[in-house]
Amino acid sequence: MFDFFPKTTVREVLRKFLIYFPVGLLAVLVVFSMIARLEYQKVALLVANQDRIHLRQVQFVIGHDLEMLASDLMNLAGSGSLLDYLESPSEPRRNTLNNHLRLFAEDDKKYDQVRFLDGNVLVAEKATEKNPQNTQNMYSVPATMSLDKGDILVSLLDFNSDRAEIENNPRMCVATPVFDGSGQKRGMILITYRARHLLAGLSRVFPERDENRSAVAGIDGSWLKTDRSAQKLTLASERPELSYIWVLRQYAHLFWVFPLGLVALAAGTFHISVIRAKKERSDRAVNLLSTAIEQSPSAAVITDVDGRIQYANPKFLAMSGYERAEILGENPRVFQSGETPPQVYKDLWQTILGGEVWSGEFLNRRKDNSHYVVSAKISPILQKPGVISGFLAIQEDITETRRLQRQLEHLATTDGLTGSYNRSHFLNLFGQELRRADRYSQPFCLLVFDLDHFKSVNDNYGHQAGDQVLAAFAGIISSALRDSDLFGRLGGEEFGVVLVQTDHDGASLLAERLRIAIEKMRVTCGGTAIQVTVSIGGTQWQSSDRQIEPVLNRADNALYEAKRNGRNRVCFSFATDSTVRN
Repeated sequence: MFDFFPKTTVREVLRKFLIYFPVGLLAVLVVFSMIARLEYQKVALLVANQDRIHLRQVQFVIGHDLEMLASDLMNLAGSGSLLDYLESPSEPRRNTLNNHLRLFAEDDKKYDQVRFLDGNVLVAEKATEKNPQNTQNMYSVPATMSLDKGDILVSLLDFNSDRAEIENNPRMCVATPVFDGSGQKRGMILITYRARHLLAGLSRVFPERDENRSAVAGIDGSWLKTDRSAQKLTLASERPELSYIWVLRQYAHLFWVFPLGLVALAAGTFHISVIRAKKERSDRAVNLLSTAIEQSPSAAVITDVDGRIQYANPKFLAMSGYERAEILGENPRVFQSGETPPQVYKDLWQTILGGEVWSGEFLNRRKDNSHYVVSAKISPILQKPGVISGFLAIQEDITETRRLQRQLEHLATTDGLTGSYNRSHFLNLFGQELRRADRYSQPFCLLVFDLDHFKSVNDNYGHQAGDQVLAAFAGIISSALRDSDLFGRLGGEEFGVVLVQTDHDGASLLAERLRIAIEKMRVTCGGTAIQVTVSIGGTQWQSSDRQIEPVLNRADNALYEAKRNGRNRVCFSFATDSTVRN
């Protein structure tokens, strides 16, 4: 047979084959290895992104529970039964506190124990705990007792990871020190949290039976894997490698004997499988994030780069009163009430277009035209570094919070009986007006009022009648003042008025008019008409006045002069002149 072909031809074919085949095969293997490495890097990056998504979900689940625990803990630390016991320890108050903590723990099935520890003495705990731990052996006690007021200690989440399978209910301890009314540290409140539903939350977050991924790393370095069907966590000895890299390492020698076509087919099939795996993982990530945003307790809105609304979750729809179809494609300005300063929106766009997160508040308008206050965080969505594809806004309705703040501010600055400023706030505003007058050299006058013989009103008619007289007096004064003037109660039946941008002549006229109005005032109480008069002392700000005291002292001196001269009159005092009587 070989004689049929020229020997030189056969040798040449064999020589070329022996040269080209290894070179060609090596080239294919090099190309395949490069493709495999690139795909490995892509999949590894995708897995890392998935791990970050999983971590955010774990933080969300645990963070929500920690906020709940912290709220319950601080409510217990400030409860009336506990403060009563600390103020005056007794057996009845101890029993009341014990019953309060027991009912709290038994009502909320998430807690194993609710305790108040006073030194080494257990004052109260959950009724189901038969053998409470010795406080000397609990690291939480000394750690908590070293904290300041309002601080909270959170222990590690105990998974009992010395077992191959985590069967027991994981637990977590949270504690805070307790202070009595004088600020003395008297003990601590400790809650042992039963985190069973936390496992259920983790199982819902992570993929079902994902053999190549681990859910959470334990404190000892072991990997915790979820089993959704069993609603539990199991331990893995180490984090598994990506599946196709393991195949390459274990069976790399097979690629040297496969024909070139089989290698190409394997490479193509592998590439398609990697693309498919990446798509499935991306789809799972998108579904997971979509579910999290859809069920989020905070309102969420996504807009495109031009500000047109692309998505709004149910919480936002409930907060604004709109249906989703009504706002998709609209600009968020439909929610503007017109009362948010334009500078806020200017700063907002300047911040987010610069690629940074903006935080602030809006006064928005619902569909029914009612107003509500939102606290918002708006961040750009970066398609790639430097390229903004849209914006994500997370909002919270804080209308009630702001209303309570205004109410507290009103209570802190206003006299409850007369509706005027209390002494502290009046003097604070008085000081601001004095500094303003010094800066711009604009005059103002101070009037001090004192009801004549007011003690006899209380003695003869009772304190309730006296309160009615004070309220009626304050109403007359307030109705005669401008919005820019200051009116406050200095104490008892003594009041002060700061007349802004008013000289002595204007203040004298107003003071005399008010004196006459008070003299004509009649307050009926129990069928009896009560009449009172008022003495008024006044002074005008002088350019040499740098403090409140000189101005207030001159007005007081004028008031005393009015009383010495028979009451029911107005007197003025100046820095350089003697008292002037009107």
